[in-house]
Amino acid sequence: MSPFRPALTARAPATRPLRKPRRTRLWLVSLEDRITPANLIVTAAGDNGGPGQLRAIWNTANSNGVADTITFDPSVTTVTLTSALPAYAESQDLKITGNGKTVTTINAPSGDRIFNLSVLSAQPTIAITDLTLKGGSSSAQGGAIFDDDETLVLTNVRFTQNIAYAGGAVGIPSNVVNSSTILTITGCDFTSNTATHTAAGNFQGGGGAILVRFTNPCTVTLTNSTFNANVSYAGGTSLFISASVKFQCDSCSFTNGNTGGVSSDHGSAIEFTSASTVTIDHSTITGNTSMARAGAIYVYGNNHQFTIQNTTLSSNTSTGFPPSARSTPARAIRSPS
Repeated sequence: MSPFRPALTARAPATRPLRKPRRTRLWLVSLEDRITPANLIVTAAGDNGGPGQLRAIWNTANSNGVADTITFDPSVTTVTLTSALPAYAESQDLKITGNGKTVTTINAPSGDRIFNLSVLSAQPTIAITDLTLKGGSSSAQGGAIFDDDETLVLTNVRFTQNIAYAGGAVGIPSNVVNSSTILTITGCDFTSNTATHTAAGNFQGGGGAILVRFTNPCTVTLTNSTFNANVSYAGGTSLFISASVKFQCDSCSFTNGNTGGVSSDHGSAIEFTSASTVTIDHSTITGNTSMARAGAIYVYGNNHQFTIQNTTLSSNTSTGFPPSARSTPARAIRSPS
């Protein structure tokens, strides 16, 4: 046998054929409808039909079928309407935001209100923020805002010199019956608004600043707001609430309201005429005058639950009834027997 072994020849490893990559099958999946909110900006101050004016922006928000936010360019500080805006009838939520209640003002047209919220088929949330609403007028309810049962959120809004038959600044009547109307007010000022309804003994009107007249239970929440020098001939110079309401008030002031020298049988600053649960905390009710039964708070009927704490009631007077009907306690709070 030869001492030498033959050299080994290296064998190339066996190769596998390359696999073709697996194709990915694409599928189309149907998604639910997606609605993108629209941001609409008021860029012009006039009201003559031009683009960028509040009326044009309002008409877009009132017809595009989406939730909208209307804002104001900083150059637009005052808008004076020449005629009423169309009633808002969209079922989508709406936000209207100015640049501050001392910066952005909407003046109402002569003899008409500013906002008419009349959505009959839904209950959207309408949020109005950082504006002054001035000089509105109505022969019905709501000199600045008529709210036909929408959820209304008011933040840092000033209402001044508005006048109506009832609800000088804001009127929420009982035209539509939904399960829960909600009014939320934060950081707002109501000054020199007037309700002209004079019929004593009925509860159709009142509310120099706000009227809430509703069939079903509702919720009204006030925080850090002021009511000053409002007038209501039928009582409730600040608030007239003819509804079964959950009323919560914190850190508010109700001052210098009066019933315009009219002797009705209602009260002055705040009036409740249906069974209500009322909480008033850290507030002031002072300097209100009524030609009626109570200077500060008038409560009609039974089954009310009141909690008033950390609150000042002072210098409220009632002058329209004999002394037996307006004793010292009646000058602040009175509920008829």
